[in-house]
Amino acid sequence: MWWVSFKHAYGDLWSILGIMARTKGLVADEKCLNLRIREIEDHNRELAKVELTKSVNETLEFFGLDVGKYERGFGGVKEVYEFLTESRFFEERSFTKKKFANASDRSKIGKRDMLKGWFDFLGVDVILVGKVLEGGQKEAENEDVTDGGKNGESVQEDRAESPEEGITREQVLEEALERFGKREAYEEKVKAWRRNLRVEMVARGVAKKLIDGGHNGPRSARTKSSKLRKQINEGEMDEIFDMTEEQVQMFIQDRVNELIESNANNTVSNTGSEVAAVSGSG
Repeated sequence: MWWVSFKHAYGDLWSILGIMARTKGLVADEKCLNLRIREIEDHNRELAKVELTKSVNETLEFFGLDVGKYERGFGGVKEVYEFLTESRFFEERSFTKKKFANASDRSKIGKRDMLKGWFDFLGVDVILVGKVLEGGQKEAENEDVTDGGKNGESVQEDRAESPEEGITREQVLEEALERFGKREAYEEKVKAWRRNLRVEMVARGVAKKLIDGGHNGPRSARTKSSKLRKQINEGEMDEIFDMTEEQVQMFIQDRVNELIESNANNTVSNTGSEVAAVSGSG
């Protein structure tokens, strides 16, 4: 089956699966199923992606869903909902926690009957409060899904996490890396990310100390830190990647001291040249 067709088949099937997937660190774009690296995603969601598979069948199987049942199709929306609850990633609490939805979900909930119907199917009431979707168990007297929110009933507080929590994000990560053979790609991306963070920590740390100490103006300090960044990226000073945080701070201070000394030497040298020039002219 074609991936894009799968992504958009059966109405909001993937919108619902997508909410389940995000809680496990998975996301599907228009090309494939990806996992997201936790330590990167808050900084750069695209960079955090590691491709897992473009196969629809492999994706369904990984979600614990019956490929044959999907291929045979569904007799109605209720059958789609029932199919979705068979996923090993389905946990009702994922749809009752406050702020479970992203911007895309928020734009859909007030417009799509199938997505609204899913929450009715679960017996969950969702209310759009400002720009945040909140979920809670539906009150017996409150049967409507509200997309306006201002006049809606307030929802329950988040339910406590169950000790028998379902499969965790960390477990899904390990299983995905093994199942799809992506451990090397994952580790390379994490290593590159951490390396870049360390380079930026050193370069920006040096610039800040030069500026805060009054040794250089912002422009001059940035020029010096850019030169240092280039040196590190070209393979010099690789020892910084094996240092502790405390050692990195000491390294930064050493580089700052070197630059201050270099500034002082340049000043003395320039002063000497000016004196010599004056003496020569006299």
